[in-house]
Amino acid sequence: MKTTLALLLSVLISSFALANDGGGGSSSGSSSSGSHFGVSAGLGIPHPLGFGLDYVMSNGLFSFGLGTGSYSLKSSDVSVGIRHTELAARYHPFKGSFYAGALFGQQNLTGEQTQSISGQSVTVKVDIKTMYATPHVGWMWGIDGGGVFASMEFGYQLPLSASTDFTTDAPSIVQSTPEYVTLDKDVRDVGDKIGKTGLPFMTLLKIGWLF
Repeated sequence: MKTTLALLLSVLISSFALANDGGGGSSSGSSSSGSHFGVSAGLGIPHPLGFGLDYVMSNGLFSFGLGTGSYSLKSSDVSVGIRHTELAARYHPFKGSFYAGALFGQQNLTGEQTQSISGQSVTVKVDIKTMYATPHVGWMWGIDGGGVFASMEFGYQLPLSASTDFTTDAPSIVQSTPEYVTLDKDVRDVGDKIGKTGLPFMTLLKIGWLF
């Protein structure tokens, strides 16, 4: 997935860069000092922690991002986590901080728990994979001249597809019991429901550096 998103980002950047160069005979109408690559880190919902690569075009109209991140919590016998990889395309209609954009990516919600099934201790693992698109609006401050920039954005994560993987270390004799079969079905049903549920999207604060 990461390789595919990186390739798509490269194609998009190359296409817009060629278009920008081809029509760049007059640059007096743009306040931007050139295109910039950068790195960033942010806090948000539903992805608590994220890191990214950013590209801002010299024409001031488009910017792009490639992001990833993960976050997990653990207790004595339960652990849960979330990780994502996504591609962002943004349009700045006023050649300023405000933009409207879309994210396309993959999200994995994972869980692991040790519990007793038919009198045996069994470790259960669940991985809910969701492909999603996220229309959003936001602001990127400080992108004209490079250096430090900050960003904030709001939108809604729309699931495009979802699947649930359920695995355990239970021996075959346990997997054939009605208790295990019911657990398998219930986990997959709930996982698919969660994976197909839309979520509010917010980047509360992203800070980065443009070179």
